Amino acid sequence: MHLIKILAAVIYAYFATFFGILEFFVYILSPLMLSYCNNLLRSEPYQIKFKFNLTTLKLQIKSF
Repeated sequence: MHLIKILAAVIYAYFATFFGILEFFVYILSPLMLSYCNNLLRSEPYQIKFKFNLTTLKLQIKSF
């Protein structure tokens, strides 16, 4: 019984750490990605909007 609780705690800690690191990288890399895509698509008639919602990354491309 104790082994199952320990295993569940280890799995929970692993996933929490993984998503925490992933979210950290998303928040660090989002301005770089945004500026790169804006420079890339400056001549294109598209507007890129990034929306960050914790662990989900949504990319919306809207035409003018």
